[in-house]
Amino acid sequence: MVDPDPSPSGTGRAAEAHEATIKSWRISRWMIGVAVFAAVCTAIGLIIAFYPDHQAQGVAQGDSAVNSGGTGNNPSQCGVVGAHASCQILQQAKAQGDTATTDDTAIRAQLRARPEATHPPTTPGPWPYAVLDTGALGLFARTTATAEATRVGNAGNLDIIWADCLATTDFTPQGLREHLDVGPQWIKARWKHLDQGTTRGLSEPTQPTTAYFYLGYLEPLGHNGDIPAC
Repeated sequence: MVDPDPSPSGTGRAAEAHEATIKSWRISRWMIGVAVFAAVCTAIGLIIAFYPDHQAQGVAQGDSAVNSGGTGNNPSQCGVVGAHASCQILQQAKAQGDTATTDDTAIRAQLRARPEATHPPTTPGPWPYAVLDTGALGLFARTTATAEATRVGNAGNLDIIWADCLATTDFTPQGLREHLDVGPQWIKARWKHLDQGTTRGLSEPTQPTTAYFYLGYLEPLGHNGDIPAC
């Protein structure tokens, strides 16, 4: 039978060698592709494993999206907080966009005018306090109630923190406005320690760790503030 595509005389081995080279190059290219794909998958896995969990750490200061979750940490959840009428005062202030103001005198007056504000807490702690007069900066959470403390996040204005006790120390922050200066008094409250002072967080009544907040920027919510000393 006649070969339909006969090789020129003397070039058979060269053609075979060329074909072998082509096959080898294709195999090598395939192996390189597999290796690159494996490297990319490994890199993606490492990024997922070590990239910080922003949900757990809290979000950047000023981002209010974090306030949509949790239990008892926001005026929108007045049923959880328990101080229904007092809590609704905060809820209305937030709805009106008052979180950026540094003068919440009117809100303090409304909270203090409530009948429940004249009585000690009627339930076991922790007890709710409202953050006021801080504006967009929020209220710093501190590891201790002393000058050497580390800041571990901040609570937003008109948010709620959950207090265990009242601490009296020898440290009063400097530069306070007169109506905010209550001396060296601090609230020890439930707080997850965040990465830095500018990180916005939330106080949760079930949080096992605690931090300190300056009392001058807080107002008892649904009680008169007569809680145990630390």
